[in-house]
Amino acid sequence: EPIAGVRHGTVKSRSMDREVGYNILLPPGYESAGARRYPVVYYLHGASGSELSAYELGDVVRRLREQEKIGDVIYVFPNGGHFSKYRDWKEGNVKAETWIIRELIPHIDAEYRTLSAREGRALAGWSMGGDAALRFVCKYPDSFCAAASMGAAIDWGEEDSSEDTIFAHSRKNVEQLRGR
Repeated sequence: EPIAGVRHGTVKSRSMDREVGYNILLPPGYESAGARRYPVVYYLHGASGSELSAYELGDVVRRLREQEKIGDVIYVFPNGGHFSKYRDWKEGNVKAETWIIRELIPHIDAEYRTLSAREGRALAGWSMGGDAALRFVCKYPDSFCAAASMGAAIDWGEEDSSEDTIFAHSRKNVEQLRGR
């Protein structure tokens, strides 16, 4: 059973030359809210997930909204690819990081009434997505205000990219991250 308010969309990825899917959960009243802008949470699925992972968290979000425990936020559930690690692969046509950071986020900001500044954009992720949420918030500190990680597969199998880890980015960007 689909979650009320979840819409499916695709974005043409220039980096991979193909359509890539996402689901978006808009807050109740989005259509009638005029010019109101909303913060966005990007939920990054685990290794075997896809944009369909929206149905797990989407139902929780719906229930918490009904109980008035969370406010009006747009949730985006991108398809990050099976076992992609949300990275751009050296070989093969997988550019998961480029797609999320440089293609999907600008698309969402252009198509929906988002708070498109750092203060209005957060990440959450499970397992592989939990690692990516932490890595992206540390790597792109001017793009995200927060990250939540659940069961993170931290720096999973990244023997050859020690400069592209949560720890390397947090050390490099410590002053931009401190107190934020």
